[in-house]
Amino acid sequence: MNDINIRPVILAGGLGTRLHPRTLHLPKPLLPINGRPLLWYALNLLNRVDIKRPIVSIAYLSNLIKAYFEREDVTFMEFTGCSMAETMIRISETDDSFSFLGLSSDVLITNDAVDIILQDYINSNYNNSVLFTKLPIPGHKKWEFRIENGFLTDIIVRETKTNFERILLILSKDSLTRIRKFLGESISESSLPKELINYQTGWTLLLKVLTILNIKIHARIIELPIWNINTPNDFGGAEKFVKENIELFGSFQP
Repeated sequence: MNDINIRPVILAGGLGTRLHPRTLHLPKPLLPINGRPLLWYALNLLNRVDIKRPIVSIAYLSNLIKAYFEREDVTFMEFTGCSMAETMIRISETDDSFSFLGLSSDVLITNDAVDIILQDYINSNYNNSVLFTKLPIPGHKKWEFRIENGFLTDIIVRETKTNFERILLILSKDSLTRIRKFLGESISESSLPKELINYQTGWTLLLKVLTILNIKIHARIIELPIWNINTPNDFGGAEKFVKENIELFGSFQP
């Protein structure tokens, strides 16, 4: 499947402040789940599909991450002080890939998720694509994703938390270029237009801008279990989730 020219990008540069004191001396991507670091599971997802070598964006305690994964077939790029959206666009500006598969290092998902979105991407004639799943209980976000006729048409900020979560997305280089033209240089909370501040500066902001620009985003809600690592209380459930839902493909052994 590598002929579709997709570059996987794993965002792993956060400070992990909600996980203090665990992340005071260890970056969030290295926090262990069943003996393997969080970032390992994102790389494990990609080891079973034939696409390009992944890029992992890092910042906080980056030397520890690079040392731990020095034998893995990945490219590390450092983006200190950059928002998630800015990081993704900068990577697209320096890479010649046609599209980019976006993953977060702190979200555990089942192995078939990458297969599903790659097939959706192909079936939609290589359009931007995004997968959502319905959580069993409301998460910590307040975004309502509106999907009509198989395409994402808008994202609305709600008063209450929602139980829908983005899993994976594929964005074309052209779409990311158009987002850059719309938002300008160095995307940060302070640089955003007032009407976009509530969308923060990550994946959701990118998707929201695409809807504003009327750029097609193929979208689908599927029943797929995921587990987010946001607080110290999430680790016990994460270990159970891995045992029940994730098949291990990676060659790297901690």
